[in-house]
Amino acid sequence: MENKFATFILVFILGALIFLCVKTGTNTAKLGSSMDYNELTTVTAVSTSIPATGKNTILAGNGARSYAIIQNVSTTATCYIHFGDATSTNNDYILKGDSYVIDNTNLFTGKITGHCSPSVYLQIVEAQ
Repeated sequence: MENKFATFILVFILGALIFLCVKTGTNTAKLGSSMDYNELTTVTAVSTSIPATGKNTILAGNGARSYAIIQNVSTTATCYIHFGDATSTNNDYILKGDSYVIDNTNLFTGKITGHCSPSVYLQIVEAQ
């Protein structure tokens, strides 16, 4: 439980730093991307647990989404993500301890679902 809390705090701080970069007008978060981070207006950090059964919503569709990072903080399981409904064939995966970034190079604003076995814990930052 302490590890999940520490990870949540880390993701929350990451969200705050992105917000501060946007607020102060610096582009230090760009890292070579052509995305203009000065245009982000809302940054949201959330945590969610994806159970081992069924395909569950990770992020609801959001037409204003311009950036998101989904981090699998599990030490045991891979999380399979689907871009669209759970039956979508457009999918990818996030290995244990790894993350998936959505930005202007692969922007997807629709619903993102996922499944795994065993259950995983995800940290998510989404920006508009």
